[in-house]
Amino acid sequence: MSTRRSGPGCIGVVTVLAVALCACSSAGSTGNGHAVTLTWQNKGQTVKVTRGTRIVVKLKSLYWHNFRSSKRSVVRTSGTATRKPGDCPTGFGCGTVKVPFKAVGSGTAQIGASRMNCGEAFKCSKSQGRYEVTIRVS
Repeated sequence: MSTRRSGPGCIGVVTVLAVALCACSSAGSTGNGHAVTLTWQNKGQTVKVTRGTRIVVKLKSLYWHNFRSSKRSVVRTSGTATRKPGDCPTGFGCGTVKVPFKAVGSGTAQIGASRMNCGEAFKCSKSQGRYEVTIRVS
């Protein structure tokens, strides 16, 4: 006598489990050997990570500069910025800047960046020209 099941009910269970596993491995997952990518949508948020987590700040616009950590004993840069120009005329600043950081110690730090221009000859407002995310490392 077999207790093996098959059919639509089992497919539904497998689908639910697969979705749950994918959700667990999204950008919010942290830990040694894990990575988190932060974008403009994370501005002003607090992100919890564990020590050893690689953090990449990825912002649209080549005008972003002065990437920093408020507390290098908690989060520090782990490489140089990479700039990938977009497909627009020179001077518009379209493209992407990526800067790697690493969570190195327990505590709280802010990762920040700034820019003066938001396009060719367009000065940024105060809120458009500043980027900051709080990182809480356990």
